[in-house]
Amino acid sequence: MEVGDLALLLNNEVATVLAALRGWAAASTRYTDDEMPESLVEDFQQLRRKIFTWKSLGDVEPLHLLHPFFEVIRTPETSGPVTGAALGSLRRLIQAGFLAAFPAGVGEAVAALADAVTSCKFEATVPGSDECVLFRILEVLAALVASPWGAALPHDTLLNALQAAYRIGHYQTEKGRATSEVLAHASRDTLAVMVGAVFSRLGSLPADLGSQLSSPFAAAAHAAAGGHHLVVEDEVELQGAGAGNAESDAALTAGGDRTEAGDAGSAPAEAVEPAQHSIVSLLPPPSAGGAAAPVTNPVPTDAGPMPTISTTPRGASQDGGASPSTAGRRPGVVGYGPDCVREILAFVIGLIRAKGGGGPAAAPGASAPAASASQDLPLQGLRLLLVVLDAAGPALTRHADLAALLAADLPRAMFEAGADAPPTRLAALCCATLALHARLGARAIVQVEALVRLLLLPLAEGRGGAGPERQRVALEGLLDLCRQPGFAAELYLAADCRVERADLLQDICALLSKTAQPGGGGGGEAWAGGDSAQTLALEGLLALLASLDDVAEGGGASDIDPGVPRLLDTPGHYVDVWTPLAAGLAPPTDQFLDWGGEGSVGAEEGGEGRGEGDGDESRDGGVWTGGGIEGAAGPTRAATPAAPRPRATSPADRARAEKRLKSLLASAAEHYNRDPKKGLQYAQAARLLPPTLDPATLARFLRCCPGLNEAAVGEALGERDDFSAGVRAAYLQTFDLAGLDFDVALRLFLDAFRLPGEGQRIDRIMEAFGGAYHAACPGSGLASPDAAYVLAFSVIMLNTDLHKQRTDRQPRMTLEGFRRMNDATNDGEPMPAALLQHLFSVISADPLAITADAAAADQLPSVYWTKLAADASRPRARAGAGAAPTRAVARDVFALLWGPALAAAAAALEDPRAPAAGVRGALEALRRAARGAAPHAADEAVDAVVAALGGAAAAALHPSRRAVAAWGAGERGPASLAALAEVLATHGDLVRGPGWRAVVALLLRLHRAGLLPAGVLAADGDDEGGAAARLPRRASGGAGSGGAAAGGSLLSRALGSLIAIDGGTAAGAAGEREAAGVRAAADAVAAAGLPDVVADTKFLLADSLLELLQALAWGGGDLAALVASGEPTDSAELCLELLITVALRNRDRVTLIWPLVHEVLAAATSASQESNALVERAVLGLLRVCERLLPYKEETAEMLLKSLTLVVGLPAGVAWDLADRTAAELAALLRSSARYIRSEADWRTVCALVRLTSLRPEAAPAAFEALSVAVHDPRALSTRSFPPLLETCLHFVERYRAPSPDLALRFLEMVEALLVWLVGPAGPARGHAGGEGAGGGAGPGAAPGDGLAATTPGDAVAAAAATEAPAAAAATPAEAPAAARVLELWQPGVAALAGGAARDPGSPALRDACLLALQRVLLASPPSVHDAGAWAGALGTLVLPLVASARREAAEGPKRGRPGAARSLRLAAAMLVKVLLAVVEILAAGPGFYALWSDSLSVLAECMSVPDEGVRDSVPENVKNMLLVLATNGVLVPGWRDAKGASLWDLTWGKAHAVSSGLNPGLLVAAGVVPGHQGSPHSPLGAAAAAAGSGGDGGGDDASAIAAAGEGTPGGEGTPTHARSPRAGARESSPAPAAAAAGSPQLAQEGATGTPEAVSPPTPGKPSASGGDATTPAAPDAVPPPSGVAETTGADPPQTSPGSDREEGSVEEADGEQASSGCKQS
Repeated sequence: MEVGDLALLLNNEVATVLAALRGWAAASTRYTDDEMPESLVEDFQQLRRKIFTWKSLGDVEPLHLLHPFFEVIRTPETSGPVTGAALGSLRRLIQAGFLAAFPAGVGEAVAALADAVTSCKFEATVPGSDECVLFRILEVLAALVASPWGAALPHDTLLNALQAAYRIGHYQTEKGRATSEVLAHASRDTLAVMVGAVFSRLGSLPADLGSQLSSPFAAAAHAAAGGHHLVVEDEVELQGAGAGNAESDAALTAGGDRTEAGDAGSAPAEAVEPAQHSIVSLLPPPSAGGAAAPVTNPVPTDAGPMPTISTTPRGASQDGGASPSTAGRRPGVVGYGPDCVREILAFVIGLIRAKGGGGPAAAPGASAPAASASQDLPLQGLRLLLVVLDAAGPALTRHADLAALLAADLPRAMFEAGADAPPTRLAALCCATLALHARLGARAIVQVEALVRLLLLPLAEGRGGAGPERQRVALEGLLDLCRQPGFAAELYLAADCRVERADLLQDICALLSKTAQPGGGGGGEAWAGGDSAQTLALEGLLALLASLDDVAEGGGASDIDPGVPRLLDTPGHYVDVWTPLAAGLAPPTDQFLDWGGEGSVGAEEGGEGRGEGDGDESRDGGVWTGGGIEGAAGPTRAATPAAPRPRATSPADRARAEKRLKSLLASAAEHYNRDPKKGLQYAQAARLLPPTLDPATLARFLRCCPGLNEAAVGEALGERDDFSAGVRAAYLQTFDLAGLDFDVALRLFLDAFRLPGEGQRIDRIMEAFGGAYHAACPGSGLASPDAAYVLAFSVIMLNTDLHKQRTDRQPRMTLEGFRRMNDATNDGEPMPAALLQHLFSVISADPLAITADAAAADQLPSVYWTKLAADASRPRARAGAGAAPTRAVARDVFALLWGPALAAAAAALEDPRAPAAGVRGALEALRRAARGAAPHAADEAVDAVVAALGGAAAAALHPSRRAVAAWGAGERGPASLAALAEVLATHGDLVRGPGWRAVVALLLRLHRAGLLPAGVLAADGDDEGGAAARLPRRASGGAGSGGAAAGGSLLSRALGSLIAIDGGTAAGAAGEREAAGVRAAADAVAAAGLPDVVADTKFLLADSLLELLQALAWGGGDLAALVASGEPTDSAELCLELLITVALRNRDRVTLIWPLVHEVLAAATSASQESNALVERAVLGLLRVCERLLPYKEETAEMLLKSLTLVVGLPAGVAWDLADRTAAELAALLRSSARYIRSEADWRTVCALVRLTSLRPEAAPAAFEALSVAVHDPRALSTRSFPPLLETCLHFVERYRAPSPDLALRFLEMVEALLVWLVGPAGPARGHAGGEGAGGGAGPGAAPGDGLAATTPGDAVAAAAATEAPAAAAATPAEAPAAARVLELWQPGVAALAGGAARDPGSPALRDACLLALQRVLLASPPSVHDAGAWAGALGTLVLPLVASARREAAEGPKRGRPGAARSLRLAAAMLVKVLLAVVEILAAGPGFYALWSDSLSVLAECMSVPDEGVRDSVPENVKNMLLVLATNGVLVPGWRDAKGASLWDLTWGKAHAVSSGLNPGLLVAAGVVPGHQGSPHSPLGAAAAAAGSGGDGGGDDASAIAAAGEGTPGGEGTPTHARSPRAGARESSPAPAAAAAGSPQLAQEGATGTPEAVSPPTPGKPSASGGDATTPAAPDAVPPPSGVAETTGADPPQTSPGSDREEGSVEEADGEQASSGCKQS
């Protein structure tokens, strides 16, 4: 501020005050103009003359400038307006920054200004005018203290200012009228401003943490020497307010100089007119204010005074001037320090305690008379406390004096202020508690815990006569705490996880849960308004759950994560927890953590594993290591490096381990209270006590174990033996008695236990106390331990005499009597008088009391607060500051919270009186609980949430239209349903049995009510129509009942209800409302998305999915009992359909869920012996599952199809009723999934179903279609499916042989198709046909023991194409079992066909069809697919007997009247010839070929005996063609012999001659089998024929001749016919051609190398002569040509082709063509 500006400002204010002085003098009757004090006006006039002469302010003292204003304020001769004008000028100067312009003298001016204002006197006139002056005083004081120069106020001056501001708001005017409300509020606001300004500067004051005494109780034993104390008074009288005369005038001081009336500064008595005027002053004499009580726990500080602020103007140069810290200071005038702040805080605490009945002890530094009704001093104190906490914050804890007041006096004051507080004060107290937690955090956790536990919880519960209003206020206070982020986790760590503290969070949860429930202590009418106790309690639980969000989302490990220690039930060895607990330190807890077997690490390595904040934990709280306190300063630190210990843990881990220790200690205390001996044994078993007890350990156990019965502890301490004496001595060592007053020490000692009733025991205990106190306090004035022992008894007797209720009228003990009683008890000398006087006074005011007894009466003795202060002063109280909550802690807290929260929410949902806000709060609590459970995998919590929501949604849902309408119109049911769907969609993985059962029950309720959407039954790919068709029909009721059509849609039923006869009637309106409710219900269900819930089951975890299936099984109930009772089965049907839908939705996990599904299906199919809807749904559902899942999961085929046995095992009546639908579903199953049925057992089950369903005529077509699909699907055929299918086809052939031959022919075709497949290119024998080594489907990936599984045609082509090289003569090891398996399957089928043809025919057409089918099957089999023995067996045991049987039938046919027998014989003979041609080369290698060949020709010869012309013509022709083909193929040659050397050439012609005389070797020459040499007698073959015709031997000579004839022309026209045979290339692996070539070197050479003209027959793996690919498989119903048919290139083929397709035509056509062909050949 410039000099000119300052001059103008000051001149204006001087003019203002001068004008006020002149106006007062003119209006006053007390003085004339001549008598008015000239000094006041003269001072202002002189100042005014100098104002505009200043060039610089360097030589101007601000005090001189302000002095005239001070004189006006201090003089009692001026009136209120004059004084008010001067005060107003000072305020404006302060606010304008007047003092900032002066470089020096500011400190003195500030102090003088404050002194002048607080010493203000004026003449009382009109009350309103006087109050204006007081209001001006408040303004000046507030402006001064809040200004930057307020920090320079001295200690006493600042306290005087505060005292003055307080007294102005608490004075009485004339006639006892209290101060006005405006002035009272102004006084309180001014105090708030001043206190806030003072405490906002606390951070800049020097900290005095080092000034704490060694003992936490030491401060209480010393009083401050001197000092200024603020006085807490009720309404006081200012001077002139009462007596109305000068003699009664008194000056009230705020702690400054106490002056008598009439001293300097007051008007002379004779100058006062008592009848009209009074002097109002703020300076009372000592008698008016009373003696000020000393402040509790005053601790001197070593910190120096606060440096004064710099008074150098901004921007001014300080060169050569004073330092900023000393500029403007007057010697002796310094700013206030921490001691002044302590006085102010004590004053605030005194205000809080200033009430009647506040307790016997005076407030710290204040007297506390009862407050009047119009002045609520505790409320004002609480508001000032809020200002203090907001302004100073954590800086309060940096000063030991302030921390001591906060720890000891503040909690007691707040507790006493809230005991009977009105709602307004209680609300302020709650705010103060919240501020303590928010501003001081863990530093005030002990105080917050005590206030919550002792005050807020009882009030919130409604105890102690708390009305509904006070209860709501307390609940709101708890709610504010619960809303703090991380409050639940922090409180859990600081209280519930501490051995010495109560489970506060658990108590809060229990209280909130109880209050939120109807009748649980809510008080008044339940749910009375939005701020009812129930609503507030529910919000509190919700806030606690929400406070965990930041912890859960903040990351970190949880105990369910790998690498995080688990908690052990008990440690592995003894853990000394008592020594650190007795020292106020954290017990060792690493032994309660299990690291999963990980090794220990050193201290250096362990340090790296500490969590965030671990350093603070160690520094503040200390960790007991056995040899010292880790992290503690001073001599207690371990002197040697720490030994390797278990892996380092975080503070949160240690806290959780301590929680486990706490539970163990609680169990130990419980056992000890029942039986001390057994309790000690339990503690030893739990590793809490050593195996051998010592006195010190037992003493610490009795002292530190929470929950021990005080009486039991007293009994143990009073025992007589030496061990108990040691226990007593060690027990006293656990008390820190140094520096304590005798009464305080005695209170602490007696509060730890209860004295026993026996006098000797008491004597021993008190004797031990006396010795311990004398040793701890040698300067107490007690001469010996005996003196302390006697004094203790004296104090107890004094307490009993003063406070025990007595019926007699004898006077109580006085101080003099107490002195006489202790006149010679100090070793013969009197006790110190001061000590006795102190003891008498404190015992009189504060009786000895035990906390347990006082707490029962809702009162707490002073010793409780003493212990609380001691607990708060220990480092252990601040240990929680570094324990940042982790996910593991959050999981523990959530486990503690969710149970009470869910119980309250569920109760709110069940309470019909709950308002909409309560319902919404309950639903939000449940949602929050589910969200909180997810990070911790707390499935039991989510399960409970789902159960509660499901129950709430289904509570009012009944199967009636009216109930449905009411449900839809309400909020509870639809909102619960929406919340349930949300929880299931988000956290369904965590739902377990009870939750899923609630969901199933809800679905059943919705179905009965007609609200369940059909989409819940829709699997992947299903349309809504199909799902709707599967929805069970409801039994009765629902949204459609009440006259509406049951089959209509929900919307149509709702619209139909709107139709009324009279639309204007009440019934019509009711119907409209009902319809609207039904629509709302349907909309709510649709919005919930229940189909999505079912669809999302495929994302569920395995455990949850299995629980869901079990719930569905549970929902169906006992199916057998249900069916037997005759009750509707719609619920069971719905559960079954849902079970099947869930199975289809979870096709990837069908192996997991199918056992349970199978169990339910089994129960459903066996529930009744009669057909019903339940069984039908089970059967059709099973088939639908198989149809849908078999293509998707081939490995599940066996498991799924095994369940089909349930259908096979249905009772006959049930199976008959369900046959048609079962067969249709079975056909659909085989059409889509036949290829995936792999095992023979499964195919037998399928075939059994086919046979079972075919019994009913209506179902037979579908069953036959199913069988046909399986038979004609190459991908479904395999060696495992072949036997059941073949047996089934043969079964049907036999079944329909007589009644329906046409139908039998159809199944005969299926038999043929199966056998043709077996030996065809697509079957398992494809790798052996033609000698190729493609294998039978067995490969590296085939199943063991099954190398014959069916493959697709493409697979067969690929396998055949992969191997083109000729196979070796012997089969590989893998081919050998395949060939054996093919033979094993082939033989029964062939035998069945042969048997069908040989039996007594009921139908000639069926018999002939069997013959033709057998022929096609035999010819379709490649020769090399079986060995010689197999073919020989087939011919010898099947074909030859069949021909013989046909010959006998034909011979006897005319006699017995069997038509068609001759035709059957012709077919049988033709079949024999063709088969022989096809396999002759294979048979020739066997040892029995000679006999077989002979028998075959003999059987053919015997056929000639049949008297049938057709037979006589066809048989010779067939034999002739056979011989020609053999000769053409080079088999029938002169040197043809079997393996034993017998001549087959001779045998052949000999037997052929028996058939017909025209069959001889000349036939070969005449037939011209060799091109170019037909009939030439010069050819070798012609010569041989001529020789044979002349009766010569056709042995080796003939063969030699033929061989010699061909030597000259190899490869030319002279090459023998057999060398050009198409079979030449195939004789490489045939023993017969090799033997025939033995006598001819050239033949052997040609057989080995082949000739250009020689072409091999078509074989798998080689191209055919026509250029086609022989590996291309034929159609399933096509029969491939036999391998014996010749296909040549460059030569004319024979006229007859026995292996052609003609044999499949009619018998007559085949016979006629063969006969015609034979004639032409001849």
